[in-house]
Amino acid sequence: MWSLINTVQILALIPISKNKLTPVLVGFFSSLNEVVPIPNPFEPLQEKTPNTHRKSSDYGFESSLFLTNAGNSLSVMIVILMLWPVVSGLSKCKVKFIQKKFTKLLSEYKYGVFIRFWVQSYLEICLAVLIQLWNFSTEPLAIANWVLGVVFGVFLLVSPVLVLRFIAKKPEQITRLTEESAFYGMFGSLFYEFDVKGGKFARYFYVFFVLRRLLYCLNLMLMGAFPVMQSLINIFLALGSLGYLVAVKPYSESILQVTNTVSELGCFAVFGLVNYFLGEDLNYEKQVEEVIIYTTLAVMGVQVLASVLIFFQTIAELVKRRRARKKAVVEELQIEETKDNSKALEFFRGRKMGA
Repeated sequence: MWSLINTVQILALIPISKNKLTPVLVGFFSSLNEVVPIPNPFEPLQEKTPNTHRKSSDYGFESSLFLTNAGNSLSVMIVILMLWPVVSGLSKCKVKFIQKKFTKLLSEYKYGVFIRFWVQSYLEICLAVLIQLWNFSTEPLAIANWVLGVVFGVFLLVSPVLVLRFIAKKPEQITRLTEESAFYGMFGSLFYEFDVKGGKFARYFYVFFVLRRLLYCLNLMLMGAFPVMQSLINIFLALGSLGYLVAVKPYSESILQVTNTVSELGCFAVFGLVNYFLGEDLNYEKQVEEVIIYTTLAVMGVQVLASVLIFFQTIAELVKRRRARKKAVVEELQIEETKDNSKALEFFRGRKMGA
């Protein structure tokens, strides 16, 4: 499901580019942001300072305030922080089953949950930071948001560097990653999906992941005066991501590897097709519009299919493990029964000889 969200996040922002998309395509891509509706507690602030970046404002980011534009992600963060003491309390529950589950979850809370949050929110926060830095106002509220934008912007810039350095310093822990290890509880969310033992570059997936999103947001916000170059950069970023998936094959699950590669190929096709609207001769506007929509829906469908296949695969593995455990128990009982029978037979033989 993470792959679906990641794909939707990228495609949903296409209308911010300087491409002359049809109203249907603008509405279609914009609606993708509403696939997972999340309340924004900072929305009442949006009328205070307008966003002067026209394309992002037309898209829906009417406010320049960082808190408003990053509100959905920040509200998720608030919920995560509020749940922390609940998880901590349940980890001390006297019911062993509950205690075991929440103790494991608490170990992931230290770093794992926040790393996953940062990875998934990177694109939205990055765009919110750039919109805030684009707009400067002397209003106290705007200045406070501008400072917040700068702080988060620094985190955005250092994130890929920190992940890169971390991976370089911890090669053995990453290679020997197991679910039982403390390292997995803290940092497993960066590596558990990938073939870190078989592929050297698979462990760097999220370095490329955040770099693509950083460059994508910078391109959308800063290259509007050069629409052709902007479109070519978007195509290049999609091609680079596709090339990484094909060359490195980072995913440990073959289902995820195939479906993510197919989805990235679809994204590359979409970025290539929207380039059509930069031209003057738009005789096939309707046909291209339909192809883009159906390609996007196909990409999303592939990601949903992957989730369904992984679900059934997990169920099949659980059933297989349960059957294996039952078989082991039966074999153990048979061995014990054989031993008991042997002992009984020896006992009666001993008595017979004694008589």
